[in-house]
Amino acid sequence: MNKTVLKLFQASMILILLVVLIFWYLGFFDNLYISEKEDGPYRIVYEEVSLFETTKDKQNKIFRQLNHLGIKAKKNVSIYYSEYDSTLNDVAGVVVDKDDWEKLDVYDDVFSIYEQKNSVRLVADYPLSNAFSEVGGAYRAKKALRDYCKKKGYKFLPIIEIYDRGNKRIYYIMEIEQQL
Repeated sequence: MNKTVLKLFQASMILILLVVLIFWYLGFFDNLYISEKEDGPYRIVYEEVSLFETTKDKQNKIFRQLNHLGIKAKKNVSIYYSEYDSTLNDVAGVVVDKDDWEKLDVYDDVFSIYEQKNSVRLVADYPLSNAFSEVGGAYRAKKALRDYCKKKGYKFLPIIEIYDRGNKRIYYIMEIEQQL
């Protein structure tokens, strides 16, 4: 009987260790930093995402189009408006490198361009270690931003998600607006 209990204990410890390792790999123990800081300026080339498309497909399409025109973009962007208003479509795109803004101006009638001015915004910073970071980070960041807004008396507004693969970071950025 003692050997059975010992084997059961060993098996349960291995299972617990595996679960902890999986959660670690998925980024559940990564730190999330929230701050109010200067953000911008940047320009986003974007398209609306329809029901049968993915944000990743849109981002890749825009990246290829810009790359073909000699315009550099290294960061992907997603804005999920449908979480706040079901009548709005989500958008996906890329942040254009500041050095190429003049090149982009030539194509302002071809692309949808959103210019984010420099301003103090609420920014949540999360490590981008694997594909699961995007899902886990979005869940954790949105919950943390919602809690922060409630504590500070801010409106919870749509969040711009910027995926900076070069620096392995995801930024969740939100305008700051006091609740009335």
